[in-house]
Amino acid sequence: MPRKKRQRISLHEENGTVTLDMGPIEIWDGADLALLRETVSRLTEQEDKKSLCFAISHVKYVPSGFFGMLLDCYDRGIQVRLLSPTHYVTGMLWFQRFYAKAAEVSSPDCYQLH
Repeated sequence: MPRKKRQRISLHEENGTVTLDMGPIEIWDGADLALLRETVSRLTEQEDKKSLCFAISHVKYVPSGFFGMLLDCYDRGIQVRLLSPTHYVTGMLWFQRFYAKAAEVSSPDCYQLH
């Protein structure tokens, strides 16, 4: 079986918020999550970024460790947003409990951890 080629995370910064885009990956595995954790750690601990946005318009499933990583960031005072989550993600219980579609957020497809 051919191995999945790892795609690097695309980073874009605008107005102090770093957007992390995993690209077309629909289902994340442990290696994808490890790459994401490493990137988030570098951004928040070494580069002292205080606002992260995760572009996840293609995602159908993420490992539970993703949720823990987001809450850890939030607990450290980092603003956490999800951009264009699919109905697979918005239907998850954790999402419904911790995220709000915020009118003050610049995009109608952007959700902010609260």
